[in-house]
Amino acid sequence: MQSEAPTASSRETKVTASLLLATRIVEFALGNDLVLDPQVFAAFHAYLGDPDGEAAAEVAVLVEAGCLSEKGLHEIAVRIAPPDARRRTQTVQQGVADSLAAITEGMDAHAAALDEDERIVGRIEQSLAALPSAKPGPLAGALRAIVSLHRQRLAAQRAAICEFGASLRAEQVRILELRRELEALRTETTLDGLTGLLNRRGLDAHLSAQNGTAFTLLMIDIDHFKSINDRFGHPAGDGIIKSVGAMLRHCVRERDFVARMGGEEFAVILPATGEGAADIVAARIRASVAARRFVKRHTGEPIGSVTVSIGGACGDGAVGGDVLMERADQALYASKRGGRDRVTFFADNAWNMAS
Repeated sequence: MQSEAPTASSRETKVTASLLLATRIVEFALGNDLVLDPQVFAAFHAYLGDPDGEAAAEVAVLVEAGCLSEKGLHEIAVRIAPPDARRRTQTVQQGVADSLAAITEGMDAHAAALDEDERIVGRIEQSLAALPSAKPGPLAGALRAIVSLHRQRLAAQRAAICEFGASLRAEQVRILELRRELEALRTETTLDGLTGLLNRRGLDAHLSAQNGTAFTLLMIDIDHFKSINDRFGHPAGDGIIKSVGAMLRHCVRERDFVARMGGEEFAVILPATGEGAADIVAARIRASVAARRFVKRHTGEPIGSVTVSIGGACGDGAVGGDVLMERADQALYASKRGGRDRVTFFADNAWNMAS
């Protein structure tokens, strides 16, 4: 037996439930002072949306112990979800939007059907009006009564559609606001406020996405940055950090990722890039920064030139991002120990870091 299509009422109920669940997730995360990134959203969606599920039990342990944290929720999300958790989170949001669109389409179809019904009723009324007025007869009277009743029902249905349409538009505004809020939270948690580059959280996410692929990681540090702050003040230092970040972005490809690790340290992910090509990029970065002459923005006081030390490490997909970061960091310190303003790539057992 063929199942009946879901009614507009049932679809509306499902959409409202999805919106309420999303709202509960946002409120629960904010109430626990947690950053609502996609993995946290996925863990809370399982916890609040499927209380009897395995993931819900794991999250409940953290809740009852009073030790909710982004790290703990990330670990749960990784265990219960495939690597494309971000895509699944977006799919949840898109599903609600698609449901609203489907309801709107159904409502438009229903309104079109009402228009056709009204045209049919109009033709019946014209036929009744053409009957001789002296001999209306019982059949004509009954038809007129039926037409009148049908017009009343059509009017009631149109009023209901208008009311439902207003409610639907309000729900669409709510889901749009929710999407903007989630996107703003995601942006706040992955971007550096000073430079607009990725922050450490954003870098880690992109490093994880490179697992199993060949790429090169560059670690970059502004040389003698403390003396710049001491001589010219922290606002001038912030200006140099912003300028260096902009130069890094300019020196790499659109598909590469640039991050500010914190302080005066940066990182660059070069996907599908070997040491030879990465060395060219690193040399371009070093030369571009060294050629720049900095001045205080408001006073024009010359600051002079600054240099950067760069360490690089290449991976063939067999090592993870954490290992590559450690290697690039070792290469960076080798550049500093070698006199700064230079590029060094990691080589196994190349340096005795303890000496």
